[in-house]
Amino acid sequence: MTVKTRIAAACGLMMMLATGCTALRLQQADPPKVAMTSLQLTGLTIFEQDFDVGLRLTNPNDFPLPIAGMTYTIQLNGEKFADGASNQAVTVPAMGDAEVHLTVHANMLSNLQQFRRWQSNPPDKLDYALKGSLSVKGIPFGMPFDYTGTVPLQ
Repeated sequence: MTVKTRIAAACGLMMMLATGCTALRLQQADPPKVAMTSLQLTGLTIFEQDFDVGLRLTNPNDFPLPIAGMTYTIQLNGEKFADGASNQAVTVPAMGDAEVHLTVHANMLSNLQQFRRWQSNPPDKLDYALKGSLSVKGIPFGMPFDYTGTVPLQ
């Protein structure tokens, strides 16, 4: 074996070890906190409404999290509002935040009673619950999340 071959083999082995360590580190990562930052109506038909939902992902880890997508369920004031999936990718920096915006489709008929209550007694805030799972590049399973909070209405 020549010196160049040995150097190439050693470099290849070091790269494989580094990749394995990164994957192991991601598998042991703490899940990011997920908080709703905005909810805006963007489209309306007789059967469906489209909303832009802003989410802030906060990474508690000392390394970046490469998010490949997510599945989610959103409840507003204790009632199911929408669910779905997104393949929007974002890398959440170490000990930092990243914001994503989802286009969410809600069924007009299933939310009609809630909208009527809001119309007769407009709330100044919305209590929300977010549940779902984040897909992280490099790990074969989803990272679940379950958070609640409040969004003030303008």
